[in-house]
Amino acid sequence: MGDDHRARRRDGEAAPGDDGLTRDLPPAVTADHVSGGRVEVGIGAGWWEREHELYGFDLPPVGPRMEALEEQMQIVRGHWGEGPFSFDGAHYRAHELDARPKPVQQPLPLILGAKGGPRSLRIGARWATEYNTVMATAEEIADIRKRLDEACEKEGRDPATLPLSMMTGWLVGADRDELLDRASRLSRWKGEDGDGEAYIAGLRPSAILGTIEEAIEQLRELEAAGLTRIMGQHLLHRDLDAVALMGREIAPALAG
Repeated sequence: MGDDHRARRRDGEAAPGDDGLTRDLPPAVTADHVSGGRVEVGIGAGWWEREHELYGFDLPPVGPRMEALEEQMQIVRGHWGEGPFSFDGAHYRAHELDARPKPVQQPLPLILGAKGGPRSLRIGARWATEYNTVMATAEEIADIRKRLDEACEKEGRDPATLPLSMMTGWLVGADRDELLDRASRLSRWKGEDGDGEAYIAGLRPSAILGTIEEAIEQLRELEAAGLTRIMGQHLLHRDLDAVALMGREIAPALAG
């Protein structure tokens, strides 16, 4: 987990069923130009049924979603590639598509969000520039990394060219008192009783949790297991001190 001082924008993850291609691709390219080539686009198969209901999107069964996901990956690559692109799939079609402008980055980073299933590993090995999983322990990361390497080898790809990242919970304090204060505020934010100790006890084992030293130890274990970078879910959005703590104390300890 090296230290990259350039801020990057990660576009919201598109999922089959929510018309993500037509909505997200042109703005992503525009943002890539405006930012000087710092946009990353995430694509996944979708999973949260309630979210789809709220926004009026269909959530097909897993099989068709994975089929559509693989077609999406191909469409995205062709959409941003050089020259006209045609595609005739079961879910998507394109005829002599030559969208312009092209992204600044070639290829523009395309992150596949998934849980480590065999089909997603194959799709990632074939089309993605990064494989992103969620809420995994170091042991689970090691297993995903091993199977991702195997998928890359089957596709004739160097596994070193496909980084593995993760999104997970993040609750860190400079000391125990600060940690409990943040846990208490998170508990109240979620409509609970504000008991910081109880909130901490209920977190998943995959969460980055503890003091600075404890968080660094967890992150090093994940790095040793094969994780390249982490997306921490910081849910106290107005707590900028917590963000500063990451940059001031944690990122430098992991740099290099």
